[in-house]
Amino acid sequence: MMADGWLERLLRDDPKATAQDAFARFVTHDLASRLMPLGFRKGSGNGFIRPDDRYWFIVGVQRSRSSTDAKVLFTINVTATSKDVWDAVRAEEPWLPRRPSANTFVGSPIKQWRIGDLLSTREDRWWEVRPTTNTAGLADEIAAIVARTVVPAMEAARDS
Repeated sequence: MMADGWLERLLRDDPKATAQDAFARFVTHDLASRLMPLGFRKGSGNGFIRPDDRYWFIVGVQRSRSSTDAKVLFTINVTATSKDVWDAVRAEEPWLPRRPSANTFVGSPIKQWRIGDLLSTREDRWWEVRPTTNTAGLADEIAAIVARTVVPAMEAARDS
């Protein structure tokens, strides 16, 4: 049984709503509102930035290329690097953007992880969104993981 809320109204009012629609709402509303208390703000695309004067702390939501209108598969990527290190890398690789993206892996010395690298299982982790997914509950789950594993990894990167 579905809770009365935005998703029920969306499906009732637009039976053609897709997993892509649910995913977009999940990122921009559900996940954004749960990462905000952890210090993140919505960045560009599917990224979230935790502002800092000296470091880039970025969480990226990466959609799988195999996603369809019926289901979206996604994982979480993390970047934690000093702005000085990023600028030095950019000086050698001028094609890189002004700020890093968690969903574009650059390699050493930039510190980047897939979410699975930070979990106790050390296994790649993917989630699924369908048109009927409880995206609020999914956002709660991911925000808890970010609080428990990602934020400490970011702080450890600052200290290393």
